[in-house]
Amino acid sequence: MWHNGGTGHRRPQFGLGAMTRTFEDSSSCADPKWELIINAPHTPVDLEKTVECIQASLEDDKALDVVTIDLVGKTSIADRMIVASGGSARLVNAMTEHIVEQLKSFGILPKTEGRAQSDWVLIDAGDVIIHIFRPEVRAFYNIEKIWAMSPETDGQDAPSIQTA
Repeated sequence: MWHNGGTGHRRPQFGLGAMTRTFEDSSSCADPKWELIINAPHTPVDLEKTVECIQASLEDDKALDVVTIDLVGKTSIADRMIVASGGSARLVNAMTEHIVEQLKSFGILPKTEGRAQSDWVLIDAGDVIIHIFRPEVRAFYNIEKIWAMSPETDGQDAPSIQTA
């Protein structure tokens, strides 16, 4: 939905009202269930329960080297980052699918990137970002080291990493 706001410039209109009008105007999404999802009151999801759910799913799928990094104070993009490895592209894709299903059951609609190749899949669940790698890709990028650096000590220590 686009709105010019009286300025003559067209810009996207965001918010629940824009989404509701888009779904009402669309014949393919006129299903009443979409209306309920979009207009449902926002219920905050507990961060720790979300992290536990993701970690349990990874453990069930036999993920390797699961690491949780506390991002509070380091960035505003998320509060936690979970990094894990899967032995093959097929396993990485399966782990991604299971996590997405679990998050949806919590009421979180995650975004995913990288599922086509499944070498490195990123799942954005809002306050939690999940990276699932094949081991050799994870070793190459080593993102745990990048995000675990403490700004006060110029990266000399990494006190916020928790391994599962």
